[in-house]
Amino acid sequence: MMIETLVISIILGKLRGGKLANLADISLAKWGFIPAGFFLSYISISLITQGNSFLMKNFVFIQLASNSLLLLTLYFNRKIKPFNLVTMGIVSNVIPMTFNGGRMPVSQWALQKAGLVEELSLIADNRIVTHTLIDSNTDFVFLADTIPLIYKVISIGDIFIALGIFLIIQNYMTSAEPLQRS
Repeated sequence: MMIETLVISIILGKLRGGKLANLADISLAKWGFIPAGFFLSYISISLITQGNSFLMKNFVFIQLASNSLLLLTLYFNRKIKPFNLVTMGIVSNVIPMTFNGGRMPVSQWALQKAGLVEELSLIADNRIVTHTLIDSNTDFVFLADTIPLIYKVISIGDIFIALGIFLIIQNYMTSAEPLQRS
């Protein structure tokens, strides 16, 4: 959903007379935590798919560490108001993942509705590391991936993240002065 949000926001920003070059004015404190968080998640998932059972057993802690790095950057930039929406979204996604073994629970019905039958099969066979099907033991179902779109299933947290990113891009592209962290 992030790619779609970026593309739509940039197009709308241009239609509103915004400047793409203004995005270069985004100044983030502690921005290095963002790639570090993604790198930690990517490497651990890659190693798990290669059969690393230790990492799989501790996946919840890896996910917490990865998301904590992202949240640190957001904390240090909390004066930029739309980042608060992104923070709410990440926290809304971290909660069900934390209480369900580090994996995001996803609705079987929503996967079917979105036409993701192959993904449903892979998740049911435990072949996708990052997701698990919702069942009677799933905690925080209301924060899980339950909203079907045409080609994916998203969560309430994903909507908050997308809205925050959308507003950040709109604010920077259409503003004469960059938003301040102060």
